[in-house]
Amino acid sequence: LDDAIAARAIAEGVAPDGVASAGHVDAPGVPGLTHVMSRMLGLGSSLGQVVAMATTGPARIIGRDPLHGTLRPGAPADLTLLRQREVLDLTGRRVVRLEPAGTVLAGRTLDRS
Repeated sequence: LDDAIAARAIAEGVAPDGVASAGHVDAPGVPGLTHVMSRMLGLGSSLGQVVAMATTGPARIIGRDPLHGTLRPGAPADLTLLRQREVLDLTGRRVVRLEPAGTVLAGRTLDRS
């Protein structure tokens, strides 16, 4: 994700349908999905838009809607709970970071210990 290109596209009315990450939290040096989502918040997308970009958008793109990427009745209840944390970026600007706070798999909260 190149912030300058993304900002220009968004300013011209071309917002992404979905966001993704090539890695996961166990891959050293590879930003995870919450990092990409946080960057989209920093580019001016609302939290609702960013959540849709990471859920319903990708499900639609890969042909898995209407059951995946949603909390509709009958859909698998697999989700990541997120918390928002305000931090200072490298330039000293206050930004919101999304961080994993828990996991629900098949409707059951997983123990993080």
